[in-house]
Amino acid sequence: MPDAISSLVWILRTLVFFVVIDRTMLWLIPRVASARAIAIVRRRAGGINRFHFHGLNTPTNCRTPMSTADALMTLCPYDVSDAPLRLSVTIPEDVYWSFCCYAQNSDNVFAMNDLQAVQQIGREVVFVLHCDSVKVATAGNEVSVPLKSSRGIALIRTGVPDPHDSPSLSLLASNQRLASVGVSDRSGK
Repeated sequence: MPDAISSLVWILRTLVFFVVIDRTMLWLIPRVASARAIAIVRRRAGGINRFHFHGLNTPTNCRTPMSTADALMTLCPYDVSDAPLRLSVTIPEDVYWSFCCYAQNSDNVFAMNDLQAVQQIGREVVFVLHCDSVKVATAGNEVSVPLKSSRGIALIRTGVPDPHDSPSLSLLASNQRLASVGVSDRSGK
């Protein structure tokens, strides 16, 4: 009987150990991966709260969440801990377009595609990123994006119908490069 009890104790200790390891890794891995991605994009963008035009993904340069080979990517590592951030974009016509925010733990916390944006706001949109504890007044073409995590990555994807069509690709790329960033004061103005 003592052997059965000691075996049961050993099995329970092993199960508890692996449950703790499993839960720790589920919490830790997304945060470490996101911190690394944010650091890479931040370095390429030349700092925080600045856009980095990534271009088309290839097997060697793919560092974006949920990436596809037929989309232009523009990324902005954000930090809204001091003040709201305004990201101004122009939505192109006749191609898929989306704007997403990923928190520091890699959760997708906001997403809007071209159809939603055009129907609700129009082609010129200003996304106002802010901590969810800060109240921000928006007007006109502004969209409030409350964030639980003050740091993360904003991502713009623009579908490319034909990656080999250089004129179309150049036009879409120049449109995406026009996206701008503005830091607000604490009141969100």
